Amino acid sequence: MASLQAQLVQPAQVHPQNNEASADFEKLNTKIASLEAQLAESMQAYSKLAQHLQLPKKCNQELEKRLGNPQTIIMED
Repeated sequence: MASLQAQLVQPAQVHPQNNEASADFEKLNTKIASLEAQLAESMQAYSKLAQHLQLPKKCNQELEKRLGNPQTIIMED
């Protein structure tokens, strides 16, 4: 009978530890989700910045294609 009582008490002692581990796990999952959201926002901002930085380059390339290289034009005059 005493061993049966000890077995019944044992899971009750383990249960709070499982709850603590579960709570820690939930905190970690919440933190991971938050970091994933921050990373996604950072990647979007980087993508927009990269597009804006390439825009003048694309404009210059298009102008060179349409007008020719400015150095070539100056040398021809």
